[in-house]
Amino acid sequence: MPRRIAEATLRAAVATHQVFVDTALVEKDHRLHLTDIAIADIALRGARLQGALFVRCAFNKCDWCGVDLSQVSFTDCVFSDTQLRGARLFKTIIKSCGFSYVDFSGVSFHSGQISDTQFSSCTFRGALWTAAKISYCNLSTCEGLVLSDHDLLLESVKIL
Repeated sequence: MPRRIAEATLRAAVATHQVFVDTALVEKDHRLHLTDIAIADIALRGARLQGALFVRCAFNKCDWCGVDLSQVSFTDCVFSDTQLRGARLFKTIIKSCGFSYVDFSGVSFHSGQISDTQFSSCTFRGALWTAAKISYCNLSTCEGLVLSDHDLLLESVKIL
């Protein structure tokens, strides 16, 4: 069961490039690392999380509008009722995650990878997808999703 952390603790970790692994906050290669952490009701609007690593984390009712998630890696994470409107995902890796009622409207997803991930009742209005690889994902219950295979690599993706 993930451990829940407070917004102030997360903001401090983001600001100082510290690491939260196995419930200990430590310095590690100047990148934010969060493992087995539950994050709820936290607003990080406009934050820069470049290069962060999230493993087995749960995000519930978070506001990450406009957050820079460039070169961030999410593995085995769960997102529910979370806002990612206008977020920047450049070379972002999303693997074996679950998204439920997440708003991706206006997200810019460029040169990243999404694999083995489920999207349930998510919104993608105005999202820009370029040079991305999407494989083994289910997006069938999402709305506003426009994907074009001329600039994406789609493999075993369920859309309709």
